Amino acid sequence: MNKIVEKWIPPLILIFGVAPMLFVVGAAGITVIGLMSQFDFLDMAGVMADVSLITFTAMLFCTPLHILFGWRWPLNLRRPLGLYAFMYSAVHYLVFMAGFQFNIGAGLNATAASNMLLFGFIGVALMVPLAITSNKWSMNQLGKNWKRLHYLVYAIAIFIVLHLLFLGQGMVTALTYCALLGIRIPPIRRAVVRWRQNLWKNQEQNPVESQQQNQRKAWGETWGSRNPLRDIASTERSQL
Repeated sequence: MNKIVEKWIPPLILIFGVAPMLFVVGAAGITVIGLMSQFDFLDMAGVMADVSLITFTAMLFCTPLHILFGWRWPLNLRRPLGLYAFMYSAVHYLVFMAGFQFNIGAGLNATAASNMLLFGFIGVALMVPLAITSNKWSMNQLGKNWKRLHYLVYAIAIFIVLHLLFLGQGMVTALTYCALLGIRIPPIRRAVVRWRQNLWKNQEQNPVESQQQNQRKAWGETWGSRNPLRDIASTERSQL
């Protein structure tokens, strides 16, 4: 089963990651050549935001899946999902800026004037160093600092939740992120891993052997304290 998942999940992730971008590029191209009357930048920004949120949340699920079930294949999906999340977040903000005709000053002023936009912008900005260093060369160069740098994912999650809360729709996301990030806390992680290992250890026992052990245990509880020969002798003495 794991081999099938490892084979098909990466191409499905690739398709899901590329398809929305192709749609947006196609819609923009059709608008440019005049086949479509208008290009709704706000709608496109919303599509990019939704895809970014889905891919970022899927990335956060990868480590908990490994902790809960011991699967290693989700760990290989963290980097592509994280890069897709950054790409669509960046495009989301660029589409938003396009609504200001790419007037950087006007766009930044609008961002600073709104807590919702400001928190979203900070979240996207924090993704930049993570995207740049999501490669083996950066891991080798930064060493232990690479892992410290990527702890920024916790801050990004907080700013995403704040961004959504100011939109009036972030409570479910907040609770989900609390669970996905909370399970990574070392004491909680160790407790979950111990629970999983004990559960697997019990399940690895031979069912037939386990049934026989239960039968022997039940017989022992019923007959272990009784000696048939002693019972017969006691009966004969009582009859005398």
